[in-house]
Amino acid sequence: MKTISLLSQKGGAGKTLLSVNLASYAASQGETVAIIDIDGQASSCVWHDEREDTEELPEISVISSQPKRLPNVLKAAKKGGATFVVIDTSPNSEGATLEAAKNSDFGLIPCRAALADIKAIRSTVDLIKIANIPAGIVINACKTKGLAYDAQTALGVYGLPIADVVIGDRTPFNHAFTSGLGICEYEPKSKAANEIRLLYQWMSSK
Repeated sequence: MKTISLLSQKGGAGKTLLSVNLASYAASQGETVAIIDIDGQASSCVWHDEREDTEELPEISVISSQPKRLPNVLKAAKKGGATFVVIDTSPNSEGATLEAAKNSDFGLIPCRAALADIKAIRSTVDLIKIANIPAGIVINACKTKGLAYDAQTALGVYGLPIADVVIGDRTPFNHAFTSGLGICEYEPKSKAANEIRLLYQWMSSK
């Protein structure tokens, strides 16, 4: 079983959106997938509520959990046959972020291409270093290629791998989410879907 966590101390980075999209794509690739939602807002659970009303989709289990219960929930997921687990974390909680990181095989840090966001992930990077796990950064919800290039340059200071794919600021992501779908299910031939596929492949290589 492989476990990844979406980590960012800053709200609005897009952790949940990437969580459900990576999870749904993994399910389409034959993985038995679970999402563990440790964010008090339980947005992944809300997405799953909509998904349950849609037939003929790969099954994805979504579990709401307290951060301290993560080791137990992960053991249960493995016993239940899960092969790919995504942990959707909460912002502004060092304890929850560190607990998720310690229980993951890989930490993915989404970051918007704005100076405030780039500076704000320093605390997340520090927590990942404490957890001592492989990790990387992906630029998320980016509006232009120029902004992406500038952000990639600025993020180099953290010494972590940066995904070579940039996730664009695309409306179909929101439409898919409200339908309980991943973008690769909602618009499989779209640029947004291709970005998720490329991110999944990049992350798998790490």
